[in-house]
Amino acid sequence: EECYTSEHFSYQVVAGLVVVVFCLGTPGGLVFMIVNNKKKYQASVVDKFVATRVAAELECDEKQAASAIHDVATASQYSFLINAFHSHLNYWEGIDLVRKLFLVGLLVVAGRGTTLQLYIAVFVAMLSLSLQVYFEPYKHSSDNLLKLATEIQIFASVTTAIAVFGVNARDG
Repeated sequence: EECYTSEHFSYQVVAGLVVVVFCLGTPGGLVFMIVNNKKKYQASVVDKFVATRVAAELECDEKQAASAIHDVATASQYSFLINAFHSHLNYWEGIDLVRKLFLVGLLVVAGRGTTLQLYIAVFVAMLSLSLQVYFEPYKHSSDNLLKLATEIQIFASVTTAIAVFGVNARDG
């Protein structure tokens, strides 16, 4: 069959919608479920009472006690996604999925070997590096350092690619 007919266009639209829903829906749904679960926990009067009692017993801040109780309560459902992160940043895995989507998926759409592809990658790498430095989302400092080193490496690789691409374009 021929390309660029109305039937072909309708298949392109459906395929594009599936890609958008799947690629953005998966991390978006993940973040929604985790944040929604946290809101349910914070709304419970019983859980607030328990946090107050635990804080008094352990002689710690109520916020710390509530955070610990929340970590235990959500661990059974989402432990494989949130255990590595501070409890106030337990949605970070969703953010990392979006970063990966942009570094891989969006760059394919931008066109292979184009300058636009490299500039998008530099922007995503710099944003990701900045977010990592600012939030330090992991509970363990060694994990934060490893992620920081990874983000620096990605940024260095992409900026090096821009330099090489520029030299090759200039030399013809």
